[in-house]
Amino acid sequence: MSLTQKEVAHYAFLARIELDEAATAALTEDINALLVHLKHIGELDLDGVEPMTHATALVNVTRSDERRDSLPPNLVFKNAPAHEGNAFLVPRIGSGTEGGA
Repeated sequence: MSLTQKEVAHYAFLARIELDEAATAALTEDINALLVHLKHIGELDLDGVEPMTHATALVNVTRSDERRDSLPPNLVFKNAPAHEGNAFLVPRIGSGTEGGA
């Protein structure tokens, strides 16, 4: 199977990609070369080869879910530019006089 320049131009149009004639010709050549390689891969004898989702084994590296105390407020607010009580103070966004709550 190979693609024509007209087909590549159509797919580019559908993807909203603007290509000139030279780029369409180069892309058509590259895609057709890739399709040849994929055809060769499809011809491999893979009987007895176990399907896999990753090339290497994956291991979940998350920590165990154990309860522990939170950081004390003095450490939480240590690098905060401003805070009041147990809340961060941040600049207001917008004037608050139009729209919104």
